[in-house]
Amino acid sequence: MSGRQAKRIGLAIIGGGRVGLSRGEVAARHPAVEWIGAAEKNPNRAGEVGTKINADFVTQSHVELLRRPEVTACIIATDELCVPRTSSASICRRRSPNVSAR
Repeated sequence: MSGRQAKRIGLAIIGGGRVGLSRGEVAARHPAVEWIGAAEKNPNRAGEVGTKINADFVTQSHVELLRRPEVTACIIATDELCVPRTSSASICRRRSPNVSAR
């Protein structure tokens, strides 16, 4: 293994359903992830997911989350009708040029 230092990740997770929670749990255990933020429309679910993944920031607004300066990567784990992928990806892209709307 090379001596390269891993980049530190500030992860935004949009959507606190089954997929968002599972991705957040994995991310919380990863040594390169130094900050996690979560956005979930349902305030009860947002608090529950935030606690389970030890989130640094929890909100009901994906726009508020994606505007945080800590965000360097994002996972969109919600129905695209709720959060248009192109708008979320474009906000993410301003933080990290490697984000795509796939």
